[in-house]
Amino acid sequence: MNTWAYQRTSASATSEQQIYDHLLYWVRTESPDAMLKRFHTLFVGGLRYPEPEIRDVLDEYVSSLSAKQNFPHFFNRCCHILVNRWQSEPLTQGKVAELVQMIGRTGVMPSNLGRSRGTTRTRLLIQEFARTPYYERLYRLGEVLNPIGHTATPETQPLSSLLQRYPYLYKHCLASQEDAPEQLEMIRQTQAKAEEKFNQDLVQFLTQRLCFQGHAPSEDRPPVRNPTLLSDQDLLASIKHYVGDISLQGSYKDMAQHFLSQQHRFQTYEVFKQYFYQYLVDTIDPKFGKCRFNRQLKDFLNNLYPESHGQKMSEALLARTCTQVMNFLVIESCQKPKHIIFIDLLNNIGSTATIGLLLKVVLICKKARPYLERRFALLFNHYQAQSCAAAQWLVHCLEKVNLALTANFSRFNFSFIKVF
Repeated sequence: MNTWAYQRTSASATSEQQIYDHLLYWVRTESPDAMLKRFHTLFVGGLRYPEPEIRDVLDEYVSSLSAKQNFPHFFNRCCHILVNRWQSEPLTQGKVAELVQMIGRTGVMPSNLGRSRGTTRTRLLIQEFARTPYYERLYRLGEVLNPIGHTATPETQPLSSLLQRYPYLYKHCLASQEDAPEQLEMIRQTQAKAEEKFNQDLVQFLTQRLCFQGHAPSEDRPPVRNPTLLSDQDLLASIKHYVGDISLQGSYKDMAQHFLSQQHRFQTYEVFKQYFYQYLVDTIDPKFGKCRFNRQLKDFLNNLYPESHGQKMSEALLARTCTQVMNFLVIESCQKPKHIIFIDLLNNIGSTATIGLLLKVVLICKKARPYLERRFALLFNHYQAQSCAAAQWLVHCLEKVNLALTANFSRFNFSFIKVF
């Protein structure tokens, strides 16, 4: 008896929904290996599919006039029905990478090997799918869910291979506005798990370094591995910079709180920008700042929303200003990928202080944090094909963004690092 016969949707359901429901039923019923075989048989093999009526629905769908336009979104949803089921369990996460590999192989398979017109048409559409952003995000997700483990940065590996290390990039590199709610929730959960693991690994590393400062760990407590790609010295110096005192006002958090406590002085937007400018440049090396950066920043702020100069300050105006400053300091968009100011900052004040400058913006406007993450996702995408060795400057920045956000926004209190 055909078990699926009792699960079929009504005749009025769309072809897509019939296939979605079919896959949903079987992914809950079959093992991942059996489901991979079923998926391959349905979309690639074409012959002897156990439920021929579903194969007929698929053939009819791919032969329709709208298939070429709609297939990428449809097939992406089919893939994520499997992914959403497998991603939550460590034992099945690796199957996502196998699914991606299957699609990749189909993408280079001669489409005319299909023994039916529907199979040939489906293979052609999958080949086109393999060249879309849908597949790129699926490929990245497979790598994130199935990391190869902690190793030194392989100099010849592309930057894209490091995505799993930076959870704050996930929602910008793995998701799109077209994704179904369950896909977005899956990515959110994946990000939360990766953030929690990094936070715990970092606390364990720092705690052991503090406990055994100047002494080797005992045999029954082997050393905890550095969870970043920075040297131990750079890691310790960077996180101390992000939580320790860097001015007479104290830490970055202290400076942000002091700035926000002065809000009664921001009578107009124009006055706010004057205080904001001073807040930002206070921690910039005077030699560099007075040379050109301070003037560039002042000119940028002076020309920002001049029509609002007489308005009272508001949260909306603060958020708009901070996001525009992120554009100025890092990168504007994928259409305008120039980042001369950012490179200039790195070359003159170093990556630790540069990320600290961006942290100052986020600490006075929490709404700017996703925008900061998006700026680094743009840089990541821009350089993703470069080797890790060639993009080492960006790797250091990505690592330090991770440290700055963790030290200031995670549930852990890193103030103990000040005693190092």
